[in-house]
Amino acid sequence: MRLLSFIDHTAYKDLYPAFNPLMVSKFDVIVSQDNVKFVSDAGLHFLQMRKQDVIDQQVDVFFPDLCKDILSHEKFFRTRLRIPHDRELKVYVDVSLVMYDGVDSHLIKVMSCGAPSDMAIDPCDFLFQSADVLLVQSIDRRIIKINHAFERMYGWNEQELIGKTPPIVPHDLEKETEALLKILKKGIDVPGYETIRLHKNGRELHVSMTSSPIFDTTNRVIAIVSIMRDITKHMRTEQEFSKSVTELKRVQQRLKEREKLSIIGTMAAGMAHEIRNPLTAIQGFVKLIGDESKDNPIVSRYVQVALSEAKRANQILVDFLQLARPRSLVLQTVSLWSCVHEVVVSLGPQALRKNVHIYVEPSFDDHSFFVRLDENQMKQVLVNLGQNAIEACTPHNEVKFCLYKNEEKKEILLEVRDTGSGIAPYHLGHLDVPFFSTKQGGTGLGLSISYAIIEAHEGQVEVDSTLGEGTIFRIHLKDQC
Repeated sequence: MRLLSFIDHTAYKDLYPAFNPLMVSKFDVIVSQDNVKFVSDAGLHFLQMRKQDVIDQQVDVFFPDLCKDILSHEKFFRTRLRIPHDRELKVYVDVSLVMYDGVDSHLIKVMSCGAPSDMAIDPCDFLFQSADVLLVQSIDRRIIKINHAFERMYGWNEQELIGKTPPIVPHDLEKETEALLKILKKGIDVPGYETIRLHKNGRELHVSMTSSPIFDTTNRVIAIVSIMRDITKHMRTEQEFSKSVTELKRVQQRLKEREKLSIIGTMAAGMAHEIRNPLTAIQGFVKLIGDESKDNPIVSRYVQVALSEAKRANQILVDFLQLARPRSLVLQTVSLWSCVHEVVVSLGPQALRKNVHIYVEPSFDDHSFFVRLDENQMKQVLVNLGQNAIEACTPHNEVKFCLYKNEEKKEILLEVRDTGSGIAPYHLGHLDVPFFSTKQGGTGLGLSISYAIIEAHEGQVEVDSTLGEGTIFRIHLKDQC
């Protein structure tokens, strides 16, 4: 139910009706069947009368124009309030239905600026002393009134802004603000809206804002009132919390993966001996068969296939064990550029056979990229990424190893870029999953091992890829030198 008020007519009279829900009147009267049944202590003080002299009096003693047929409707209008010594105040009248002593009654709330000094209440002063930021604008966005909280939050004072469009809306949000204004002009509230506003010094503020239209007595929108709160600290806290939750989930996922790998490692260590023994025996007997069948080309060809597959099975076993075992690092300070350059040189013949250009950037060692790492394991990662990049390329494509330094984050970034076929988006999330491969004959362990090596170096791997355009593997390493 809407609380209704009597508000003295002032320069801001057209704005008062919209403020009614925000006011707390000191002068309350309840009227039943045209008789006063209740009056607050503040009302008695205002009228300078005793309670027994007011209760059961006809309402028109105090409000001569307030007849029964007007009280029977919830309506806002202006009327006279009569006080002792034949004094009268012109007030706005707004009433609401209430239940009092089991009887349908009318609640009258009075706020009067023309009262004695100890009772005088200026609604604007009352409202604009709020701790929340208050802004009243005309429908063309010119500022009518701001409060001290607005001045503190935005750094502007009232004299600088009255009659002007508020300089607090970022340029890229002007269209959004105009769209909100159109909604408000239709008489619709816009509650709990979060947006960005600007401090006088240009600093961005995250703001939660509720805006409401202000109506005149003919129900026409004449202004907009906005209540704002600075939620910048809240947003930062929320973002930090979100990052913390994301990091926690990442750590939990790592722990789960490590637990799985630990179980796999335990199983693999026990199985390795049992698998390798028969595999070695198979290879030995196949070689004997080959030695005895040199004159039979068909058997010889079958022997070579069998030996090749046995060698491949043994390599899968080695890779599997390497992935599953806890990874120990032999750390030393090395030039990452030199490490990359040696890998690029070793991959040169493979790239040449496919007519793919492979190179390092920067093209010379400026001694800026010294890192503590396990050189052999890092080369294993780079060879794996380089071979994958070359295999994804067609003639005249290129593979580029790039080195960057991020001084702010104290990181060294190593990128392996290719202009090849790219990776499908639905495959990107599975690249570090053991045995996942899109290559024919691939084991799906190369990238899993590479990810594990980078993780052991407390680094991170990011992948950006576009089908038909190429792929970027970006490795973040701590700059510990």
